Amino acid sequence: MLQMIAQTPAERAMYEARLKFETDQAWKIQEALKEGRQEGKQEGWQEGLNEGRQEGLAQGMAAGVERGKYLGQIPFLQNLLGLAESPSTALETLEIPQLQQLLADLQAQLRDRR
Repeated sequence: MLQMIAQTPAERAMYEARLKFETDQAWKIQEALKEGRQEGKQEGWQEGLNEGRQEGLAQGMAAGVERGKYLGQIPFLQNLLGLAESPSTALETLEIPQLQQLLADLQAQLRDRR
């Protein structure tokens, strides 16, 4: 503190300019880090969202293919067994485990007929 009082106005101005420069630089670094973190979070979120969409799409397609298999086989077996075909709207409301069970029951009936 005593050293600052002893400085000439020119030295004091240089000291304050250097102090301001250092403070500004520290602030710029902090802002750059903050911005970098924000961008990193945003990119990570976007990447996770895209991966989630791709994964969800693949799972949805697989479930749709599986469901379609049951929706095709069940009426075929019902027809083969001489049973009334379930309306497709009724079958479409069933969950996959229910469709699997119905198909298994129809397959068992067909085996028992032989």
